[in-house]
Amino acid sequence: MLTSTSGFADFEGRTYARRMAGRNRAGGFFHKGKGMKNLLFAAFLAMLFTSGCGGKTYYGSADKSKNETEREHMECEYEAEKATASVVDSDERRERIDSLVDKCMKLKGYQPQ
Repeated sequence: MLTSTSGFADFEGRTYARRMAGRNRAGGFFHKGKGMKNLLFAAFLAMLFTSGCGGKTYYGSADKSKNETEREHMECEYEAEKATASVVDSDERRERIDSLVDKCMKLKGYQPQ
């Protein structure tokens, strides 16, 4: 049956209004009962993009300029990279570098901010 008294019909004889009944009117993203799965996936992506991997620690001192702080941070990082050059595992090396830089900056009188 291809005709209907209330408008155009599909090949099964259902009108557009009947096909849309029970379906989320937003369509697209929340379609055919997949709303919760899509919502959880979107939340996961948002968390992934906003969390990062820990990020860089910033240090500050009341009596030192920003340029001096950046220079001393680069010195600490350079020394830490030299000290960990023999570490093969990149994740472990990054953790050790971060730890050594943190200790170096604290010894120079800086505090993490």
